[in-house]
Amino acid sequence: MEVTADTNSILLGDRIKLTFTITCDPSISIKKLVLDSITTIPGFELSDEKEWVERKTQMSKILTKEMMFTAFEPGITNFRLYHSFMTIRTPKKGFSRPWRLKVLPMLNKSEDIAPNKDIVVVITFWDRFGVYIIISLAVILLGVLSALLVSYLKRRSKYTPQAPVMQISPAQKARKELALLRKNELWKAEDHKMFQTKLSLILRIYLQEAFDIPALKSTSHEIVSQLKKQGYLTM
Repeated sequence: MEVTADTNSILLGDRIKLTFTITCDPSISIKKLVLDSITTIPGFELSDEKEWVERKTQMSKILTKEMMFTAFEPGITNFRLYHSFMTIRTPKKGFSRPWRLKVLPMLNKSEDIAPNKDIVVVITFWDRFGVYIIISLAVILLGVLSALLVSYLKRRSKYTPQAPVMQISPAQKARKELALLRKNELWKAEDHKMFQTKLSLILRIYLQEAFDIPALKSTSHEIVSQLKKQGYLTM
């Protein structure tokens, strides 16, 4: 029998996983297999045990089993695990190669460990009012956009179009993009930068297409100045 472990040294109170592998002739049919020696080692307690997994090759039959043990005593333990199994006709015994495990003691005494402290959640100004600030900015931007749309429609209604043109106006594009933005509910996310960026882009595209100003390449102050020069804003 072969025994493998995920480590050769652990701390007191930690768990270690041992994997047992038994290779035998394919013709042998195992009825019962007992690992009495591993389950009775002082200072260790069996905490988890998996079922035996059997697989066959052309030359042998391989049985694999996993166990989890918790160590409660420091020191070095030399394992030489014995097992017994019952075949159809006769009982048989086997053993593994020697294997050493070192259990290390805890370095700090329990009285030296600082007591646990409650977790204090600090609520900042942005945590309390961040969502409301974003919503307020969105309402202001929508108000400005609505005012510009009304002003533009009033000015355009004074002129009679020569021929109907089947195309989407900048205002319709803006309303469509605003509807999609509202449907996506980006303002509900923790990070509102994406919402602000998309809202600003919709407004700039509308201003550039509707009023023929380079809104995409201008600052907010420059946009307001150009609208005032063209007579669209009187404030």
